[in-house]
Amino acid sequence: VEVTTPLPLYTGWNLVSYLPDPFTETFKDINGNGVFDPGIDIPVAPPEEAWGSILSNLEIAYTYDGGPLVYIPGDTLFNTLDLVEPCLGYWLKVSDNDVLTYPTTGGLSAPEYDIEALLASAKSVEKVVEPTRSWVNLYSYNLTLDNLAVSAGAIVTARSVDGTKIGHFELTESGQFGFMPVYADLLGEQVTGISKGDVFFLEIDGIRTREEFSWTDQGALIEVAALTSGGSPDDNLPKSFSLSQNYPNPFNPSTTINFSLPAAGQARIEIFNLLGQIVAIPFDGMADAGETKVIWDGRTLSGETAASGIYLYRLTADNRQIETKKMTLLK
Repeated sequence: VEVTTPLPLYTGWNLVSYLPDPFTETFKDINGNGVFDPGIDIPVAPPEEAWGSILSNLEIAYTYDGGPLVYIPGDTLFNTLDLVEPCLGYWLKVSDNDVLTYPTTGGLSAPEYDIEALLASAKSVEKVVEPTRSWVNLYSYNLTLDNLAVSAGAIVTARSVDGTKIGHFELTESGQFGFMPVYADLLGEQVTGISKGDVFFLEIDGIRTREEFSWTDQGALIEVAALTSGGSPDDNLPKSFSLSQNYPNPFNPSTTINFSLPAAGQARIEIFNLLGQIVAIPFDGMADAGETKVIWDGRTLSGETAASGIYLYRLTADNRQIETKKMTLLK
């Protein structure tokens, strides 16, 4: 895009790139020959010049290039970010809504903009889904619907329980998609109607699937695999997490452990001895909404047969320790 393209910034943190003028006389001399080669050398600018249009509102900027680099306007002691350049992302924290415009060749500034009008215009553009700066990422390596691979060209839509569209993705390869952002409300702004801990569901080409997913933490990765159609989630799905007593109990050599989740998510079953030492992890991964059956074969993490005695098994789901129960191995 043109170097003078205005970049609307909102109060707080914003992620931006550097839009350099390829004919600037300030550059990183990659060849070391003192002659600017626009095909190799990199146009750069000091932060106070690159971000001059927002300097009065800029509180701090940072990027990562082999290590963290920081720039604070007016600071001469701790600043490590000396040059702004393309191919890096820069986090800028501003104290008020503003518009970033990069300087053009010869130090001429870009045209002045009506900040509030530009921000309002950016918000009014018709979008496939209303984005926020709070999201989780969905992805799949083997997406199926009713045991059939979902074909390239299919549309995956995420919706909150009230039907609001909060995510959208078009498959370019059969059975694979991602990363697909699923957006949540931010700082009390009611945009999507979903927040941390709420559940959402997916549609494949308009077909609602039964599985529900939980919006966990900012930037979390959620893998999607087998989906089933059905029009609405199964009324028999559990409303909370639960861990059942293993059976048989006592057992030898194996036993079955059932647990239930109200929505698909990460889960982990761990086996401990009475000293609190971990013995085995028979399940660690994505679990569907509803009941999941896990079999422990009585072997330890090293593959050895566990000794007779009393063991504890624990369910961890949604980053919480849900429940612990006892079981007995008898030989």
